[in-house]
Amino acid sequence: MPSPPWKAASTGVDAVLARWLASSWVKPCFCADETLHGTDGQYAPLPSYLAPGLVRAMHGRGIDRLYAHQARALEATRAGRHLVVATPTASGKSLCFHLPVLQAAADDPDARAIYLYPTKALARDQEAGLRELMTAAEMRTGAVVYDAERQEPVGRGLSPSCLGAFGILGPGLCGVNHGRKEERPARVRLGAGTVNR
Repeated sequence: MPSPPWKAASTGVDAVLARWLASSWVKPCFCADETLHGTDGQYAPLPSYLAPGLVRAMHGRGIDRLYAHQARALEATRAGRHLVVATPTASGKSLCFHLPVLQAAADDPDARAIYLYPTKALARDQEAGLRELMTAAEMRTGAVVYDAERQEPVGRGLSPSCLGAFGILGPGLCGVNHGRKEERPARVRLGAGTVNR
């Protein structure tokens, strides 16, 4: 049995990987051992169909082009295709779904979206990012977090007329709350429609 990590002589990712690769019981669990060298980012221009407000918001954030994976995600959603985005931390995943949703709202004021997050903290963090982008784009729609403790939406200073254009759901309303099933059914009101689970 290996020593616990806090008793290791050296720390850090390289030290941990070296110990794993030297281990007769960890190394067989690996299906690959490969070092990928860093590469330059691949970029694409902001699409010409992107709403002017979103373009201004992006420029205001110092973004004048998209990463290639963001552009592909935007094109896929625009074509009505489903997708999964799996990229490292801080690689721009949020824009992969915020931009298509906000573009849909710019194209159709009646558009609605539901965001599902596994934790309340992540839901709140993403709500803040979405609100900043909507404010910078001068969009007159709202995003609101619904959670299991409060069946009413937690509207951050929003008027009732704009509550619920985008519903951001935490774990309780998704039916899973850190491993325990919620007993009461959730109802989420988005604009004129209601989503029941």
